[in-house]
Amino acid sequence: PFIDALNIDVKAFTDEYYRKTCGGKLEPVLKSVELAQESCHVEITTLVVPGMNDSDQEINALVDWIASLDPGIPLHFSRYFPQYQFDLPATPLETLARVREIASSKLDFVYIGNAWDMDEANTYCPECSNLLIKRSGYGVEVKGLNGNKCRGCGREARVAVDSDSK
Repeated sequence: PFIDALNIDVKAFTDEYYRKTCGGKLEPVLKSVELAQESCHVEITTLVVPGMNDSDQEINALVDWIASLDPGIPLHFSRYFPQYQFDLPATPLETLARVREIASSKLDFVYIGNAWDMDEANTYCPECSNLLIKRSGYGVEVKGLNGNKCRGCGREARVAVDSDSK
């Protein structure tokens, strides 16, 4: 295969959002994720926009769907900041903490992005909580891996690590 990994944006988990905001439909996006995860490593990113896609109901539906595919699929929640045609206030850090808590109850790898004042970008082993990969800003440091296995318990981490990064 020519593609090792994909990060697919799932903008929201309602047709209404896709129709009104994106001029599209949710179903083709979900189908793309389903097809991609059969042949390569897939991660999902959702930009959390206050009042538009951040309800507990919508986050739970998104998380349930991802977990039904594979609870090991990483989910990235990105903090929204006002730009271009969107002038809503930035996503509150409390909202990001709440959606991460919801997702972490069913998914192994949940991250927060665009929020440098939160320490939620690191990768921990879902088995023993050992720190595997430390992220700070755009820096990445492999900490607790031997190859792609946790140094603490030996569980496969399902991450692609450059052979020069040990």
